[in-house]
Amino acid sequence: MGQLDMGTREGETLNWADGRSAGTWRKSRRSYDRGQCWEARLRRDGANVRDSQNPSAAELGVPFGEWVRLLAVTPRSVSPGDR
Repeated sequence: MGQLDMGTREGETLNWADGRSAGTWRKSRRSYDRGQCWEARLRRDGANVRDSQNPSAAELGVPFGEWVRLLAVTPRSVSPGDR
């Protein structure tokens, strides 16, 4: 997920950088159609991550600072053949 997916904190409001509500689940643009996808939604104090193929399974909560660090070390461009 790229910079547009990081989200921003403005006072009490946390939104995706494209203006969508923080509670909206977003699927990684880099997930392609291989079924190995994850989704994230922002919370006031961080983000939740889940398996897009099994959305009723457990969610992983990530504190905001760790979410930003995770995105900073995630490759920006990965081709399907690199997996």
